[in-house]
Amino acid sequence: MAVTFALATNDTNPPWPGSADYFTMENEVDLGVDASTAVSTDIIEALAIPANTEVLQVRVKITEALAGAAVMTCTTGYGGAANCFDASANLAAAVGTIYYGLGGTDAGVTNGVPFATADTIDLVLTITGTPITAGKFKVKAWCRSLA
Repeated sequence: MAVTFALATNDTNPPWPGSADYFTMENEVDLGVDASTAVSTDIIEALAIPANTEVLQVRVKITEALAGAAVMTCTTGYGGAANCFDASANLAAAVGTIYYGLGGTDAGVTNGVPFATADTIDLVLTITGTPITAGKFKVKAWCRSLA
């Protein structure tokens, strides 16, 4: 899995003070690669968050239809709070469906989550049905550098 960074490009004259500190991270998870071994309660470490980073929002977008499992959902969070960014995303939803947390409902979105040390954004799976044979989704985080 490749992780891409989209950093601010106008560091010498940002549109407002501190705006160059904001960036996004994105990764596409391909369940067809090693999905036949996925079981309920597995944890996918979808994004590696660097130290001194605050995560403000995480979204999950379905990019290829799930094949095999009748039902597959996940929570989005990290080791300290497994569902702080979203309590439930349906990974068997239609292609193009986007799941994200809501301010006031999901604590990680309401307050942001500062990471003093490196960590990962995790998806905790719940699977019902036959082994998974295909499916892709993108995980994207909006972040702010605290360094």
